[in-house]
Amino acid sequence: MHQDVLSSRVQSYDGIPAWLYDKFPAPAHAYPWPLNSAPPVGDWFFGYITEACSHGFQCLYDNVSGAVESMSKFWRLVAKTFGGYSNVLGYELINEPWAGNYIANPFLILPGIAGSTNLQPLYDKLAKAIRSVDKKTLIFYEPVTWGVRLNGKYVGTGFTHVPGGDSYRDRSVLSYHYYCIVLSLDPVPGNGTIPIFERVLCDDIEGPAVFESVRNESMFILILEVASLKANTNYTEKEIREWHAGFIRDCPAGKLDKKKFIEVFKQFYPQGKPDKFCKLTFDAFDINKDGTVSFDEFLIAYSAARNGNLDDRLDLVFRVYDISDDGFIDEEELTKLIVALYDLVGKTNRKGDHDPKRRAAQIMAKLDANGDKKLTKAEFVSGCKADPFLRRLLDPNS
Repeated sequence: MHQDVLSSRVQSYDGIPAWLYDKFPAPAHAYPWPLNSAPPVGDWFFGYITEACSHGFQCLYDNVSGAVESMSKFWRLVAKTFGGYSNVLGYELINEPWAGNYIANPFLILPGIAGSTNLQPLYDKLAKAIRSVDKKTLIFYEPVTWGVRLNGKYVGTGFTHVPGGDSYRDRSVLSYHYYCIVLSLDPVPGNGTIPIFERVLCDDIEGPAVFESVRNESMFILILEVASLKANTNYTEKEIREWHAGFIRDCPAGKLDKKKFIEVFKQFYPQGKPDKFCKLTFDAFDINKDGTVSFDEFLIAYSAARNGNLDDRLDLVFRVYDISDDGFIDEEELTKLIVALYDLVGKTNRKGDHDPKRRAAQIMAKLDANGDKKLTKAEFVSGCKADPFLRRLLDPNS
């Protein structure tokens, strides 16, 4: 969404529809307060400091009059309409977003506060709408324009993850604008010559510093990702980085598709036919359901399977068995899983007590506490904990 000073109601053009701006409550002071008069055309950017503009941005961020829902519907329609075009590079959520109502909350002048308080929550909601219909196209997201000159909690972008979460890092672009300060304060006409001092300041000093800050910002998000993985797995930072190096070596694209996942999994079960079980396991690993398994998704699930406590392992097993992803396991799903397990280990005797349908019926009868012919996660976990034989059958790692 391209915008400059948000709305025609503050003497710009309509970045958001005028009808949406008109739904917002009036600011405490009419436009152009705190300015004495409207900025001249050439100085339009001073419109950002008016309360009418800042208040409008804050209403958008705070979902006043359903603004976020409206914007989410807009982006969903755009993604649904244009997502399949090969010449669409990506979606830019907001061009040069303003911090919000800095008059009501002066701390928003700090770019990190504006980013964490207003922008990141909005971007997550918009990304969710886009990813509901398009999981592949790049999403471009911006901090406030002065948020890329330094790094840190208060003076950096304020972002701790890309829109939609870390599993979308490979489809997210930190977009930013670089305006050399000296040229912003003393503009040179388009056909003029930039003095040597200003060229050196912009090209050799300020520019490289901004680019380094942006690079550091990307590394900061990676550091936060490692910290998140440490909190959600039983691996140290050194082990996580070793796992990541191996993952990238095997998957240069940074993600596993189903075909590659099966190829890797087959190595551990040379005596069986793991294809069916691998496909079901892949679906459980693919937490965001985008058809691929990112490094984060892989390591969290693998850690739960290999190193997690019993609750963690049974939670993962339930996700594998819940083929329809509806929060329940029925007898048909159990049968399919038992067949897949038999194929996995090369079991050929499937008659009598070993018949998959019979086994599924026996397990259902034992675990189905309320008799509704389907298992909730609570029934599955408590039943497996109470029966060591079933636990070993359904969770070989237990």
